[in-house]
Amino acid sequence: MFLTSLRAYRSVFYASRCLSTSIFRLKQPCLVTPVRSFSYMRRNFSENSRFDFEMNQKVCCIMRGIPFNITEEEIYKFFESYNYLKGSLIIGVDRNNRRTGFATILFENTEEMRKAVVERQGKVMRHRWVELFENDFSKWKDFTLHQKGDSTHALSTYITHDNKDTIVALLGIPFQARESDILEFMKDFAIAKDDIVIGKRFGKSAGKAIVFLKDRQEVHRAEKELDMKYIGNRYIQVRAAGKVQHL
Repeated sequence: MFLTSLRAYRSVFYASRCLSTSIFRLKQPCLVTPVRSFSYMRRNFSENSRFDFEMNQKVCCIMRGIPFNITEEEIYKFFESYNYLKGSLIIGVDRNNRRTGFATILFENTEEMRKAVVERQGKVMRHRWVELFENDFSKWKDFTLHQKGDSTHALSTYITHDNKDTIVALLGIPFQARESDILEFMKDFAIAKDDIVIGKRFGKSAGKAIVFLKDRQEVHRAEKELDMKYIGNRYIQVRAAGKVQHL
C-alpha cells in the first residue's frame, strides 16, 4: 500500500511540474517566425527581384516636362508598347510636396529603355511635349532625394548627345539664386520655370544651372548677350552646355 501511495504521489508531482512548465512557456514571447506559404514567398521574391539591378545598369528613364496634374495611368499608357516595370514609376515632388514636372520609370533591360527613349522622345502628353533621358539604376534610387533637393543634383544627367546644343549653362550663379532670379536674368528669352534646373551638391546649391532653350541659335544669342552679366553681385559665365566638361 505504501508503494501504491508513493507512485500516486510521484504521478501528481510530475503532472503538476509539467503543467507549471507549460504555463511558463505560454507566457514567453514566441521566437519562431511564422512560415509564409511557398506561393507567397515565390511571388514576393519575384516582385522584389525585378528591381535588383546593378547600380550602373542603364534601365532608368527620366521624364522632364510632364503636366503637373498627370496621373500614373496616363504615364503607363505613354509607355504601353514597352516592357516597363509596373510599380517603378515615381512622380517627382519637391520638399513642399509640389510636383516638379519630372518623373522616372524602370524598364526590364537597357535595350527596352533605349528603344522607349528614342521612339517616345518629344511626344506630347496632354498639351506638353516630353523630354526623355536615359540613366542608370542609381539615379532611379536617388530620384526622390534629388527632387526634394536633399542630395546631389548633377546637371550632367539631363544632358544627352541629342540636346546638348540647345542647353545653356550658367556658371557662378549666387548660391541663394532661385528659378525666379534666372527668369529675370533671361527675361528676353522664351523660357518658363520648368526649363531651369539648378545644380545641387549635398542639398545645397552648386552655383550653376542649366536652361533648356528652343534651338542652338538661342543658345548662341544667350552666350553673346548674357555672358559676364550679373545676377545679384556675381557675374555669370554663359556657355553652351556641350562646351562645359563638368556639370
